[in-house]
Amino acid sequence: MKRLNKGATDMLPDASDLPSLDASSEELTAFLALQQYEFVTYRISVLSRIFDRLADRRVLRKRGLSLTDSRVLGHLFINKQATVRGLALEMHMHRPQISRAMSALVRRGYAKKKSDPEDRRSAVFTITAKGNKFYAEMIVTSHDRQKSIAEFVGLEKYNELNEMLRLLINNFGPQDQDIDTPVE
Repeated sequence: MKRLNKGATDMLPDASDLPSLDASSEELTAFLALQQYEFVTYRISVLSRIFDRLADRRVLRKRGLSLTDSRVLGHLFINKQATVRGLALEMHMHRPQISRAMSALVRRGYAKKKSDPEDRRSAVFTITAKGNKFYAEMIVTSHDRQKSIAEFVGLEKYNELNEMLRLLINNFGPQDQDIDTPVE
């Protein structure tokens, strides 16, 4: 397994650096000695940061919203109404993060808050016309980014990657009790 020096333009090893399914014990030993930058979880984290930086934050800042706020708005757009707890479960985020995002969306007129008729201690949030309009503008940029990714890797690999990420999220996503305990 090759190691890249820190000055390399391709900071992360490619798939040829990983052992095959019929790998010898030497190759498996090398696999077990992977460095952090070679872990799939690390690579996903780096890629997430890269894509977060590519998000059009100028538009969000101008509207007083964060990237998390925009993601919550997207889920609210799809669900039409939601509770903090429901969104926390769906988005695999902690309730305080969702609460802060909902407060920002309500404060800026992108969402409305009302009491949950089934549980008066809880609130139900709905998207407003202003929220729908902003989401429609925002999604155009997101579609363009997805198209560029699909063109770069090819549609078949894009679909395979998307399915693999869905499986990983569903399998490793936090359980119900995890949404109340922030990660340090």
